[in-house]
Amino acid sequence: MVAAERPVVVIPGIEGSRLCNQSGAILWGDRASYTYDRISALRIPFGATGKESGIHSCGLITNVNIIPLFYQSQVYSALLTALHDDIGYEDKDIIIYDYDWRLSNFENAEKLRDLVVRRLPNPSDKVDIVAHSMGGVIARIYIQMFGGENRVQNFIMMGTPHLGSAKVFSELKNGFDSWPNGLSGGLLEIQRTILSFPSTYQLLPMYGQCCGFSETVDPVHATYEDILSPGTWSRFNWLPDEFKSGKGQEFLSKSLDEAKRLKSLFAKPLLQDSHSNSKLHFVANGFLNTWSRVFFHPKNGSIVGNTLSPGDGTVLLFSATNGDPGLFQLSPLDHEHIFSGKEAVLVLKASLAGIEWHKGPAGFDQQIKDANGQDVTVTSALFELDHHFTSPASPLVVTLNLNGADDLQSATLPTLRVELLKDGAVLTSAPLVEGPRPVNGRSFRYNFTSPTEEGPYSMRLLAPGLPPIETIFAVMKP
Repeated sequence: MVAAERPVVVIPGIEGSRLCNQSGAILWGDRASYTYDRISALRIPFGATGKESGIHSCGLITNVNIIPLFYQSQVYSALLTALHDDIGYEDKDIIIYDYDWRLSNFENAEKLRDLVVRRLPNPSDKVDIVAHSMGGVIARIYIQMFGGENRVQNFIMMGTPHLGSAKVFSELKNGFDSWPNGLSGGLLEIQRTILSFPSTYQLLPMYGQCCGFSETVDPVHATYEDILSPGTWSRFNWLPDEFKSGKGQEFLSKSLDEAKRLKSLFAKPLLQDSHSNSKLHFVANGFLNTWSRVFFHPKNGSIVGNTLSPGDGTVLLFSATNGDPGLFQLSPLDHEHIFSGKEAVLVLKASLAGIEWHKGPAGFDQQIKDANGQDVTVTSALFELDHHFTSPASPLVVTLNLNGADDLQSATLPTLRVELLKDGAVLTSAPLVEGPRPVNGRSFRYNFTSPTEEGPYSMRLLAPGLPPIETIFAVMKP
């Protein structure tokens, strides 16, 4: 357990904050959240602000299983437990940023800035940010637009849709995944509510060829359109009538413009100082089929189908890694629980303690015994695979680099071994082979062939005196 070096700001995803009315009664965050009265109460009138609606955020949802509008149950007690028990944070060092997730992410990013200034008025004081899903979008806007780059030491993003998510259209087409639409007022009522939120449009897929018109769900011959264009939405006959003219049409156009603004912002580097990229930590999943392209009927705009690509069930791997799937920690958990797995906990422990466990040297002093029983000092270790995603029966290389004092160079080290695991079971075990010796260190490697069965795997290092270190990879068919 490590002591907190600085406060950590926890930002939940969409629908992860409770919403209350003016009298303090919960509208969102308990088991009645999906009923018709609650759903209709959440709708924002055209032209109204969040403050004018009388609804405000009133805490983090930690232990209630709810039926949400976009994403499945988001229960953050596991994340808070990890911060408390696994890392050692006290309540005073954890800043919960609950927010009205219906509103524009730009508005909520400004409020995040105000929260940080209020809690840490000294401009030189820094915070870490742990954000899930849309919470990462808010934090990224804060970093890029409102001075957050100078205030944030580490930014941990778990399932953040940097390039949006086509799952929005799944909800607009089908309603709730696990609750009868009729008990929420019907699909039209659900659509009216979802589409009244500015945040909805800022979650639309923003990558190339996300959205096309085709009668047969044919990716090759579909006509792809800009989903952020009002002209595209004018072709959707399923769009509720109030969004087709007057104030509703104005709101739709304004909301799409805000989404374009977000897309333009996110096309720029997240951090202006490229040397600070070590601040960024991505946790993402590529094991689950996830909506990638959406197809609409050319005549009436009805949602006729979709294609599937690797992701966490809601956000594509490509979107969750900001377009660079080579830089992330792999998690096998779905979008709603991605922050609660051991992989996320490892990232939290490593980054919040100022240590890189997977992508860089791990800064710790360890005394290990050499083959003669003598103590040898190891100051850092890098244990890594050359690929985190691979096809079946493909060559892989795992490497171990140890750095230390002079005695490390001359020591006769005991046999270092690696284990290949799936679902916690050891499949194979093999010794590492030593390679050329770098300055102030030792280098080892193991060449192997990836398993033929698809799924998540891990490679674990067994070295006397060193804590177990694992790195995760996935086998997927092309």
